[in-house]
Amino acid sequence: AECTESMAEPYPNESAQRPPAMAAVPSIGWVRREMQPRRRLSPEEGEPLGRWRTLGSIALLLAVYVHNQWTRSLVYYIVSFAQGATTHSDRYMNVELSFDEQVYSLLAAAPFTIAFAPMSLIAGVAADRIDRARATWLSLIVWSLATAWQGSAHSAAEVAATRVLQGFAQAFTTPAGYTLLTSMTGPKRRGLVNSLYAASVYVGAGLAALSILLDRVVGWRCTLHISAAIGVVLVLMSIPVLRETRSQLKPTLTHQSSWIGDLRQSARLVFLSQPSVRFLLLSSVLRFGAGLSIAVWLAPWVRLAHPGREAHFALCKALISIVAGTTSALCGGLL
Repeated sequence: AECTESMAEPYPNESAQRPPAMAAVPSIGWVRREMQPRRRLSPEEGEPLGRWRTLGSIALLLAVYVHNQWTRSLVYYIVSFAQGATTHSDRYMNVELSFDEQVYSLLAAAPFTIAFAPMSLIAGVAADRIDRARATWLSLIVWSLATAWQGSAHSAAEVAATRVLQGFAQAFTTPAGYTLLTSMTGPKRRGLVNSLYAASVYVGAGLAALSILLDRVVGWRCTLHISAAIGVVLVLMSIPVLRETRSQLKPTLTHQSSWIGDLRQSARLVFLSQPSVRFLLLSSVLRFGAGLSIAVWLAPWVRLAHPGREAHFALCKALISIVAGTTSALCGGLL
């Protein structure tokens, strides 16, 4: 018995009391533990994503964000207020639905922004609490349906309703996407991946400009329906691939503060922060306001000032947005 005890546990304190020559030799207890069969974790228990699934998830998040930017900007490129536009009701939404520049200025920006701005704050809080992968493809379903409805609209009021629905759904994409990418990538590659995600804005804007060419072939209604159908395809690809693991959800599941408390804290950070932060937020508002003004009126102005050259404009606008915008975003990520 004494011999057995000595063999089972030759050094009670393992490597702490073992001779230096045997310090690297595994103990019998360690060998026994390593030989035990390891239980494979189920997806519900937080099995980490494999390499290929991680790459697929990143690619899908980028594609979803491109679709987000593409569909929100499509309305800017399917209207025309030129004199000859009245003979092409199948190509221009405003001609078929009978609304003028004043109505268009409201449809293009106000309904979307009124829904998008407050929902962005709520979506940021929600991203800390809910399944972000599920929120991504659920919001994609909503704005794809809204885009399909927009392509079937018969009045300006219907278009306004679809813009509100798009703003409501698309607000969830950015906070969910950035936080998912953060959880999927290491610190060394996080800047590059985030810059790729930011570059999706310019790719989506370029696709919206190229939709002028699609509109010339199939008309404004089919252009919107095609973009909605692509969204459905992305949904079908995202459901089995995008997944929130338990390790990613753990901080949100143990989070005890209320939604109202988080919203109040976020508002306090915005309005009661340091002056430099407030000036940065103000500059961001002015920057996006200027960019939105240009985006809303650039294509209608080109059609009015340079009739017959909209195809050249579509190619040049897409080239500038995709090449210059993506290059700028990637350089920022690398730096």
